[in-house]
Amino acid sequence: MWLFMGFTFSSVALLVTRVSSSNDDSCQGFDYPFLTSIYSLEFLGALAVVFTIDWIGRVNSVALFFSVACVAVVSLGLSGGPVLFQSSWLMNISGIVSLAAGMGGSAAVWVMTPELYETSIRSTGHTAAASMARIGALFSSYWVGSTIPDFWVSAFLGLCCAFVVAAALALPDRTSSKLI
Repeated sequence: MWLFMGFTFSSVALLVTRVSSSNDDSCQGFDYPFLTSIYSLEFLGALAVVFTIDWIGRVNSVALFFSVACVAVVSLGLSGGPVLFQSSWLMNISGIVSLAAGMGGSAAVWVMTPELYETSIRSTGHTAAASMARIGALFSSYWVGSTIPDFWVSAFLGLCCAFVVAAALALPDRTSSKLI
């Protein structure tokens, strides 16, 4: 789960930049004000976790946020794809929602994981899991930086989000449990 979480979250951040640059007809490259506004709204996902993680539970929070990220990242790929879907508003909304949902989902995974381990191995288990996220993030630059069309890059990221949802739903929810 952590490998795909790290891969997906890092890839979405790179894909937003890729899609926004591919829709730019000038050779200027990055639109820094646009990207700053998109990336600064990631905090909305973290804020949403604060209100949902105890209310609907850890597992359901991960499933909710990564399900939303799945839909948003696929629509982000569509915004730079066929002419029918090329739209700056779709790109903006999809970019904001996919980054915020990815942030919310990863924050929920960070909260959920330590609760799954006994105290004697909690820090080691959590560190090993976080290391898997770093390995996933390493591969994200190769995937998003490839020459594969935006839609197929985003479709694979959608599948990765779906895998995180399935993996989370297979785990026990320890929201109200006392830690050992």
